[in-house]
Order: sequence, then C-alpha cells, then structure tokens
Amino acid sequence: MFRHSGGKQEGESSLWLPSPRDTLRLGQALGRCLEAGDCVALFGPVGAGKTTLVQGMAEGTGSEAHATSPSFVLVHRYAGTPNLLHADLYRIERVSEFEDLALEEMAEAEGAAMAIEWCERCRGALPAVRLEVHMSYAAQGRQALPWAIGSRAEALLDAWRRAGFGLRGATGDRP
Repeated sequence: MFRHSGGKQEGESSLWLPSPRDTLRLGQALGRCLEAGDCVALFGPVGAGKTTLVQGMAEGTGSEAHATSPSFVLVHRYAGTPNLLHADLYRIERVSEFEDLALEEMAEAEGAAMAIEWCERCRGALPAVRLEVHMSYAAQGRQALPWAIGSRAEALLDAWRRAGFGLRGATGDRP
C-alpha cells in the first residue's frame, strides 16, 4: 500500500512507502520516465531507501543488471533506455572529488541519466537542473519527498506523477 500526502508548498508531495517493495516500484516508475541527461539527486540517512529506489530506477530503464551501492568504486553503469549512471558520494570528503568524477560529462557522452546518492556531501556542485528526492524514515516504513529544480526536472516530476508514482492505493492520509 502507498499513501500520498500533499505537502506544505504548492507541488510538494510526501510519498509514504510502507515496504521496500513500494520503494522499488516508486523507482521503477521513475526509471520509465527518465531521459538522457536527467539527474536524480538522492538525499537521506543510511537505510532510508536510496539504493532500493535506484534499483527500481535501473529496472525501469530496462537494465537487466541488479543495481548495488557503488560506495567503493563511486560510479556504476547500467545499460538501459536511457543508460543509468549511479554514483554514491558517501566516501566523498571534498566537493572537488565529486567534480573530478565529471559525472555530467560522462552522462552526456554515454547518453545516460544520473542517479546520485548522498548529495548532502556536494549540494553546491550538483547539476543545476535536477530532481531531488529526499528519503527519510516514516512512522510505518519510509518517506520520499520529490522536489524539481529546473524545467526539465519539473517535466520529469510531472511524468512520474502521471504514472501514479508506480504505486497503488494512493490516499491523502498519512499512516
């Protein structure tokens, strides 16, 4: 079951995810909406569901690979439509380390979208146009709060919304 609650600001929606399966479905729906060049910036504590969301995103692009956290290699590539670059910034200590990855340039060269975990570590160096997804613990499961920055990110968020975020049983009530 999925629960949807309108946020405080216009266009802001909290997505309540009672199970990892719901988080995976949310990611699958987002993956089906991605286009080359899109950036999904993921924020949240350990265990909030960031990697599970990216697993779903990879599946949604049609990738046959099982997405895993790239904590030690920093970036994984998943072949799909579009391709998906999955970066994990947990071990990044300086913004310059993120900039050295040249992730945007890599995405452009490979016709890929980007999913970046641990964006708290380099907020000022993130792509200017991005869909932020803030993951957190909720009373019953997890919560995702998407926020679009830039017109392409707004279009991505609208497409994801029109897809029902890939979840069934939406209600306006918080668990």
